[in-house]
Amino acid sequence: MVGHILLEIALRNFFNTSTYVLGEFVGYLTAAITFNTLAYAFERNILIRVHFILNAFSNKQRVVVALENTAILLTLGVVGMAIIYFWGSILRAYERGAVSETVAEFPMWIPEAAMLLGLIVFWLILFSRFTCAVAGISTAYINVNVPADLLPKSKTVVRG
Repeated sequence: MVGHILLEIALRNFFNTSTYVLGEFVGYLTAAITFNTLAYAFERNILIRVHFILNAFSNKQRVVVALENTAILLTLGVVGMAIIYFWGSILRAYERGAVSETVAEFPMWIPEAAMLLGLIVFWLILFSRFTCAVAGISTAYINVNVPADLLPKSKTVVRG
């Protein structure tokens, strides 16, 4: 985006012309970035959460866990429906050859596919969080231990 904006500034100031698609492409990239960072934000617990319900049951751990699992299940359903909708929209746009109504005539299925990818990754992260909760595995344990476990063990080579 920054590169395109700088190109647009240079074209307008020095050559009195434009790419005429800056707003369109920035919009596509903003949507793609937003959807593709959902999973990361959820996994790092930096999404906005409303704690007033959880705070009411702070002394009852089982109720808090049940509420969180219910919220995850509902979110799995909503995100799953969005995935189905996006998939149908992408197929229609691809089959019809739908393009944007700008000079670029950019294929509309490409930005939608980028958003779909983000939704799928978010759904998978939600599903893994729910699966861990049902199995009784702490996500804090996974965040601390799994990355190190996934690294290959280094082999010491003795030369001599």
